[in-house]
Amino acid sequence: MKVIIDNNIFLDSFLPNREHKPVSDIVLAECKGYGLVSVSSLTDIYYFLNKELGSERAKIIIRKIITNYDIIDSTKADALAALDLPTNDFEDALVAVCAIKASADIIVSRDKKFRKMNCGISVITPEDFLRSILADKRTPLNPKR
Repeated sequence: MKVIIDNNIFLDSFLPNREHKPVSDIVLAECKGYGLVSVSSLTDIYYFLNKELGSERAKIIIRKIITNYDIIDSTKADALAALDLPTNDFEDALVAVCAIKASADIIVSRDKKFRKMNCGISVITPEDFLRSILADKRTPLNPKR
C-alpha cells in the first residue's frame, strides 16, 4: 500500500507539546521506509520547524524525513494541475497531485478541509489509518517487511 503523509503529521511528531504527537509518532514509525512525502511539503515542514526549533534542528529533522521516506518531486505540470483541483488550499492540492502522480492509495492527514476535498484518493485521519493496520494484520502494509 502506498501512503502519502501530510505535513501536519510530521509537525505533530516533531514539534514540542503537540496534542496529537503520540498517534503521529506511531504513523511515522509504521510508514518508515515506504511512506511518501511531497518535496513541496518539506519546505513547509522546514518553515515551521525552523521557526520553533531553529535552523540546525530543523535541518536534522528534514534530513531524517528524507532518509526515512520516499520523496515525490513536483513539476510545472503538477503545479498547474493543483490549481485545477476544487480547493483554495494550494498546499493541499499539490500534495494531492503528488499522491495521484505516485499512485498512492491513501493520504494520511489531520486537516479536515483536505479530507473533504475530492481528489480521487482517500484522505484519512491518522487514527483511521492505524485502525486499518490493526484490522488487517494478515496483509502487511509495509511491502519491505
